[in-house]
Amino acid sequence: GADAIRYHILREMALGADSSFSNEIMINRINSDLANGLGNLVSRTVAMVIKYFGGTLPAERQSGEFDSELIEQACSLRSIVDECMDKTQLQNALSEIFRMVSRANKYIDETLPWVLAKDESNKPRLSSVLYNLLESIRIISTLL
Repeated sequence: GADAIRYHILREMALGADSSFSNEIMINRINSDLANGLGNLVSRTVAMVIKYFGGTLPAERQSGEFDSELIEQACSLRSIVDECMDKTQLQNALSEIFRMVSRANKYIDETLPWVLAKDESNKPRLSSVLYNLLESIRIISTLL
């Protein structure tokens, strides 16, 4: 539809530069970014929140390895995207947003929430991991 074409134009074509268009490139970009990247992140995260905590995260959390990098990137994303938008660098803004999507997906692989869930004593850590992912998704979604 029209939204898919708009997304492709913003993601693939730099403002003021010549660009080419093909349906194949558009479909690959949409599948890569939206389905495999963002869709996978949201699906995995929400499924784990429901499976491990019944849809509501407990308040007790425990920080751990990999948290600071994800949190720092998520917290700086808004200002980076704002700067890109001020310079009408729409392609760069989307690249930064999807760099965050990739980082959040990597965070899942680094923290192994399904392993944490096997031991009740890891529930505070698991809650923290899932909270960080949900917060990353919230930030990403407000910028898209």
